[in-house]
Amino acid sequence: MTEWSNGGLAGHLARSAFNLELALDQRGSDEGVVDAVAYYANSDPEPPDSQIGRRIRQLGDQEAAPGQAVLADRFAASVARLRDQAVPVSPTVAVQMFGRLLPIDDCAAACLLELVVHTDDLAVSLGLPTPLFSALPSCLKGTTAFEQVAIGGATSRRRSSPAVDAGAADRSATFTATVS
Repeated sequence: MTEWSNGGLAGHLARSAFNLELALDQRGSDEGVVDAVAYYANSDPEPPDSQIGRRIRQLGDQEAAPGQAVLADRFAASVARLRDQAVPVSPTVAVQMFGRLLPIDDCAAACLLELVVHTDDLAVSLGLPTPLFSALPSCLKGTTAFEQVAIGGATSRRRSSPAVDAGAADRSATFTATVS
């Protein structure tokens, strides 16, 4: 993820909560609903230099621009609101995320998967150990999509990139300057 600043990556992973909040406000019909596995299976990875890849990085940078403390506070507030909003929602309610309808449980699982993967990406970027997560989305466990996204993510890049450890101090300084 060499194209990302650490702050932008932190902003992008925080968007997993922000996007779920937005999805809760965009409920849809039951027509054309896809599950989380189909959501990922029908999404081709975007090259970093594509228009969508650049836009995703730009949005992460925008989230991080006000500073590390502001981003952390916004993320914590978003998670608190999600606890209040999501619990009373029926698991079969369909919500819209990026132009696709998903059951709310699958949307939440997709957002959680994004959070887990990009938390690992940020740890790799900072030269920190891979964080441990105690739970995985049950609708994704054992699926090819989960294996490709979660297992084949930053953890495999950590093993194959000796530059990760060599540049950790520089990336940490960049992160502090970007989000401070």
